[in-house]
Amino acid sequence: MRTTNPRFFYGWVIVGVVFLSNIVANGGGQFTFGLFVLPMAADLGVSRATIGWLPMARLVATAVSSVPLGRAADRFGARVLLPVAAVVMALALFAVTRANSFVVVLALFAVMGLADFSAPGNVITAVPITKWFVRKRGRATAIITMGFAVGGGSFALLQQALIASVGWRAALAIAALIIAVVLIPIPLLFMRRQPEDMGLLPDGARVRHRDESPEPVAQEEQWTLAEAVRTPTLWKIALAYLLSNFAVSGFLVHRAGFWEESGIPSGLIGAGFAVDSVGFAISAMAGGLLVERIPARLLAAGAATTQGLAIALAIVWVSQPAVIIAPFLFGLGGGTLVVVQTVIWADYYGRRFQGSIRGLVVPMMLLGFGLGPPSIGLMYDAAGGNYLVGFWFAAALMVPVTALLLSAKPPRRVRPGVAERAG
Repeated sequence: MRTTNPRFFYGWVIVGVVFLSNIVANGGGQFTFGLFVLPMAADLGVSRATIGWLPMARLVATAVSSVPLGRAADRFGARVLLPVAAVVMALALFAVTRANSFVVVLALFAVMGLADFSAPGNVITAVPITKWFVRKRGRATAIITMGFAVGGGSFALLQQALIASVGWRAALAIAALIIAVVLIPIPLLFMRRQPEDMGLLPDGARVRHRDESPEPVAQEEQWTLAEAVRTPTLWKIALAYLLSNFAVSGFLVHRAGFWEESGIPSGLIGAGFAVDSVGFAISAMAGGLLVERIPARLLAAGAATTQGLAIALAIVWVSQPAVIIAPFLFGLGGGTLVVVQTVIWADYYGRRFQGSIRGLVVPMMLLGFGLGPPSIGLMYDAAGGNYLVGFWFAAALMVPVTALLLSAKPPRRVRPGVAERAG
């Protein structure tokens, strides 16, 4: 029995919804949090190092919830999870705008983290793409990753202007409204868990015979969580992204303060965030196409090196041109790293148990994101109000990151029959 290919594959609708979700998720301040550090610290009466614990609380909560969210993503899909997460984030953001106590704000950031979908590679929005695509997974991931770039650049300019004109509280209130209006109804209407639920196959492939699977699905190894955790490759990738995220988040959150102390105009700093997003978008699109042809670990290693060089450039060249050039290079590395981080788990371990596998490794990677800002803040305080020690530490971390990624070759399953014959 033969079936014909549909003219339009519904997987691209899934890509469109996730792309939109990634744009709007930036309203939650994950990427643009650096713009809020100084006004929030002044308003709440705490130090920059203390403010750095806000993203830490958010990411720790995300790490705790990632395991059950991963299993839920496999079972229920983003059609259920994304609207629920949007409600949680919108309500928590609005509550932050009404809070005057740092402890209350800290607790609300933790609440946001329990269902956070604003970090690249998060369980809620990354898993659907890995289930709907195999051969075209790279380009699909590139498109959704560009959503973070578009949203990051747009919200950087919007929130910088709002903070300057009406304050940080109003900026977050507007973001909460946008998240609620867009991300509650649209996923409910259009998201679906996996192609098989609609009688389809990944990539829009067709079944040639009743008992025959399409070639791309047949060639992809399916690893259970129990099998995956026994491979050194899983731990190498997870550790590499933990260290990389530490450096990235630490620099990302504190670079605005570093440049403001150096006399750079705040408007130019906001433009730097937008340029970062441009580099991120370019890199994500190119990386998504290249990862279908070049080993993912090699692309990721090159991207990590680029981000390390960008941080070093920001340190040694403190000037107005550097506020544009360094973020652009930083974004070029970031876009490819995020694409690879989403693609590599499915390419190495298959799509069937992606939610469970990502639910395990995402907490490790988020630990780096969470530890980076407060650690760099503590280094700033310990150095007497100087960011150089922390920034150099962040740049140096990209050396072991590159080495780990280069060594993370695809895992190989030992077949029982092969093992018996070998014995």
